[in-house]
Amino acid sequence: AEKGLASAAQLQTAQTQAISAEASLELANARVDQVKATVEERESALSETVIRAPVAGTVGTRNAEIGMIVNANTRLFTLGQLDNVRIEIILTDRMLNYIQTGQRSEILSDMLPSGSVEAPLTRISPFLHPVSHTTLGEIDLKNPDESLKPGMFVAVDVYYGESENATLVPLSALYENPNTGETGVYINSDTLALNREPVSTSESDKSMALTNPVEFTFVPVDVIAKGKMQAGINGIEPGSWIVTLGQNLIGGNSGNARVHKVNWNWIEKLQQLQSQDLLKDIMRRQQEKVQDTLFEIIN
Repeated sequence: AEKGLASAAQLQTAQTQAISAEASLELANARVDQVKATVEERESALSETVIRAPVAGTVGTRNAEIGMIVNANTRLFTLGQLDNVRIEIILTDRMLNYIQTGQRSEILSDMLPSGSVEAPLTRISPFLHPVSHTTLGEIDLKNPDESLKPGMFVAVDVYYGESENATLVPLSALYENPNTGETGVYINSDTLALNREPVSTSESDKSMALTNPVEFTFVPVDVIAKGKMQAGINGIEPGSWIVTLGQNLIGGNSGNARVHKVNWNWIEKLQQLQSQDLLKDIMRRQQEKVQDTLFEIIN
């Protein structure tokens, strides 16, 4: 009987030990799983310390250093592909009447090897600013030598209404007739009355006498294209004498006037002057004339 009781007690002890061992094994397995989860978490966190760029390009700015703590809203780098650039231009609502996508444009910059490059107007936003009534036009341009940099300012000419038959005139020659509202130029067809050679500098212009009265006639023209200094027009013959300053003194459709003759380069020089510079130049000439008159009186 005692042996039977001892065997039963030993069996119960062994069963208890087995249950305890199973519990210890489960606890150990749980700890292993916890360690594995911790390792995976650490590996995942470690992988997030490597920032991979979504595209190939050039790093422009770097706002992060190794070891920094950042959040999701922190800008770490600015990356750009400089082999292709996008040029933005401002277009007014009036320009949209004659400028469309696909038209030829010329980009001017001292940074370009040739000084200029041509590209079509890629897109125009249809949404205008409610106050300024302007919108953005975009020109996509290849930039293989990376001569153009983001943030640079460049000059852009958009060509419209191109014609091989247009006659170029200075912008200042265009005049809006107050009687008819038409845009045109005053021309003189009597070449004999204007047979003296034109001058090109202000010093020569100052000493040149006025011509005898000659007749000028207002001729309406079609403005084909406008540039910074010139305009292409239809309606007059190349080589015509035209008025570039003082059209309001002629008035009407025709009139006589005594004129100074100047050449194209001098007109473009005048157009580049600011109004203040032009006023100073006129005042300087008047002072010189007064001084010359006083000198003649004294002598």
